[in-house]
Amino acid sequence: MSEKREIAVIGDSNAAVGFRLAGLKRVFELENNVADTSLEELFTSLYQDPRIGIIVMTGDLATRVKHLTKSGERYPIVVEIPKLQAPRFPSAKEYYQKQTTGILGFGIEL
Repeated sequence: MSEKREIAVIGDSNAAVGFRLAGLKRVFELENNVADTSLEELFTSLYQDPRIGIIVMTGDLATRVKHLTKSGERYPIVVEIPKLQAPRFPSAKEYYQKQTTGILGFGIEL
């Protein structure tokens, strides 16, 4: 039987409110101007926590800590979500293609 893992969220105020309303407890609200050291410390603590299975991050913050992730690790999975204001991928198709390629290691075209 597999063990239960938690979902952690690092995002701006809009993302934080949404995930808190959904019932998640480990939600960390950071704005884009947060210092790199603070963001990296928070991300590293969550990334190394064996109870965390998924880390959800807004794209602007995820880009800044990408160098801290390890390729081929099973857990945690880092999922980038678009920021409400000025998303990096205006097309939903382009966004999901990038996500599946990043997580699975190959693209899926439907």
